Amino acid sequence: MDEKIVETAEAAETGALYLVSALVQKDEALDELTAFLKKAGCDIKKTENLGVKTLYVPINKHNSLTLVSVFFTAPAAVAHKLQESLKHEEAVERFLLTTWRGDLEPRERKPRGARKAEAEIKKDLSTGLTSSPQVSLEAGEKE
Repeated sequence: MDEKIVETAEAAETGALYLVSALVQKDEALDELTAFLKKAGCDIKKTENLGVKTLYVPINKHNSLTLVSVFFTAPAAVAHKLQESLKHEEAVERFLLTTWRGDLEPRERKPRGARKAEAEIKKDLSTGLTSSPQVSLEAGEKE
């Protein structure tokens, strides 16, 4: 139990990984948001411009906005202050600030049906069967 307390204290000092996803009016707003986060003392890990998204319900008379994401590390106190500050940022129409516990790089995905095929191969190997029959040629047989 003491180990968790130590890990939590270390994480509070070094900062956790956060994700801010925002709907902005223009593409240049990603640079403005990144500069805003750096000015607040955050360490930027990754930025993504996910393109223009058509909205189901207009936000401030905009039918489409650009979706951007920024991954950064910051202490919890700074992240809480950022949430309050982003509410007043002119370039950002809507935002969501969350903690991120996954990897920044996407995992390699297997094609559909790959797991099922692997399971069948393992099953066949354990029973001594193979999915493709092998034909053995004896000395007297012709090819």
